Amino acid sequence: MRSLDTITVLLLAAGADAGDSCCKKRLQRLIPDAAAVPPDVHEGQPRLVVDPDPANVRPESWDDEDDGPWEPEMVPNPAFAWRPPIVPNPEYTPPTLATELEEEARKAAPWVVLGVGLSALLEAAQLPVEALAGLLRCAGPLGGALLGLATPLCSCGSLPVAAAFVRDGVPLGAVVAFLTATQSAGIDSAAIGWGLLGPTAALARLAGSLLLAAAAGAAASLALRGGGGGGGGGGGGGAELTSRRAASGTPGARRSTVSGFLGSVGGAALSTAADTLPTVGVGLVLSTAALHFLPWLGTAYQSLDGGGSLGPLLTRLAVLACALPLQLCEHSTVSYASAIQRAGGSSGLAFAFLLSAPATNVSSLLLLLRAGAGKGKAASRSHVAALLSVAAALTGTALALSCLVDHFGVDLLVDRGEGVGAVPLPAWYVAASPFLAAALAAAAGARSLGRRWHARRGGGGAAHCATDGDCCAPEGKAKAA
Repeated sequence: MRSLDTITVLLLAAGADAGDSCCKKRLQRLIPDAAAVPPDVHEGQPRLVVDPDPANVRPESWDDEDDGPWEPEMVPNPAFAWRPPIVPNPEYTPPTLATELEEEARKAAPWVVLGVGLSALLEAAQLPVEALAGLLRCAGPLGGALLGLATPLCSCGSLPVAAAFVRDGVPLGAVVAFLTATQSAGIDSAAIGWGLLGPTAALARLAGSLLLAAAAGAAASLALRGGGGGGGGGGGGGAELTSRRAASGTPGARRSTVSGFLGSVGGAALSTAADTLPTVGVGLVLSTAALHFLPWLGTAYQSLDGGGSLGPLLTRLAVLACALPLQLCEHSTVSYASAIQRAGGSSGLAFAFLLSAPATNVSSLLLLLRAGAGKGKAASRSHVAALLSVAAALTGTALALSCLVDHFGVDLLVDRGEGVGAVPLPAWYVAASPFLAAALAAAAGARSLGRRWHARRGGGGAAHCATDGDCCAPEGKAKAA
C-alpha cells in the first residue's frame, strides 16, 4: 500500500503546476440559447410594464380617430426573472484529458495545501485536534455535521483534516458527517448567500446540508456497527497517535525552541500529506476521467431529455446518483444546478443537486475505504458496506429534499447563486500553492521511500520507524536498538 501511495504522490507532484484559480472561466460546454424568445409572462410577471415616467401620459391633443389608439410606453420589467435555456455550445472543443487533469490539480492545490497546513499546525501544537477529536467521539454524526458547517474549507481542503480525525480514532460516522457537511455548504458561503439571495435560501442550504451530512454519518455508523467494523478510525486510532507522540519526547522538550516546533509542524505536514495526497490524486484522476469520457454525468437531466424517457421520479434519482463520484467545486456545482433549472428541471431537483453533488466524491469515498485497509477481511467488508450505505443515504435524502421543496413550492433561487462561493484566497497564495503541493508530495514520497529502504536494512527497529516516524530522534533510536 505504501508503494502505491508513493507512486500516487509523485504523480500528483508531476501534475501540479502554477495557474489561475478554479473560478477562471474558459469556453463553456453549455451556454444560454441565443435563439430563445422570452415569453410575454413568466411566473406571473409580464416581460414589459408601463414606463413609470410621469411624462408617459396620453397627450391632450391625441385623437384616436386620426392617431389611432394611444398606448403608453413600455419598459422591461425588473421583476421578470426568465432566463434562456441552456444548450450545448457549438464552438466548444473538449480539452484533452491531460489538460483537464492539470487544471483539476491546479484547482485542488490551494485547498489541499491549506488543509495540510492547518492539520499540521493543530497536531504539532497538540491543542484543538485532540479536543475536537474527543468532542466528535461523543457528539456522533450530528456533531460532525455541525463542525463541518463551521469549517471554511472545500472538499480538497477538508480531506487532510478528516484524515487527521481518522488517525486520532474518531468514529468514521462522525468523520463522514464532518466531510459531507464541509463539502456541501458552510457558514462562509451562507453569509454571502444571505446578502445575495436572502435569508430563506441561505438558511435552507445550511439546513439541507446538515440533514444530508447527518444522514450520511448515521448510515456509516450503522453499517460499521452491524458489520463488526466498529466505529473507530483507521491507522490504530488515538493509541497510535499517542505512541507516536510519546516516542518523540515530551511536548515541552520538542517545542522548547522555534526550530523544534517547526520540525514538529513539518513532520506532521508530511504525515498528513502522505495520508491525503494519494486519496486526492486518485480521486481527481477518476473523477476527471469520468467527466471526460462520460460528459453526460454532469448534465444527466439534459441527457435524459428532461425526464421524458424515465419519468420524473427516476429522473431525479438518476441525476442525483450520477453526481456522487464527481469532484465538483462549489462554483461548478452551481453552474450545473442552474443548468438543470434552466433546462426545465424543478427548483427542488436543482436545490438537491446543489447540495448533494459537492457533498461527496471519489476522494472522500476512498478515504472511507482506506480507513478499513489492513484490518482484516471482515473490517474491509464492513467499510465497503459503509461506503454503499453512505451513497444510498445521500441519494435518498437528496431525493426526499427535492420532493419536499417542490411540494411546498419554494423557489430557493438556485439559478441566481453563481456569485455564492467559498471565501476567496489571496492571488499570490493561489499562484504559489501548486509549487507548495509539489514540494509536499516530493518530500512525503522521499520519506516514504527512505522508510522502506531503512526497513529492509534495520528489521524490527525499522518497522517501528515506519509506524512511529520518529526513530531518528534519540529516543526512537534507543527503542529501535
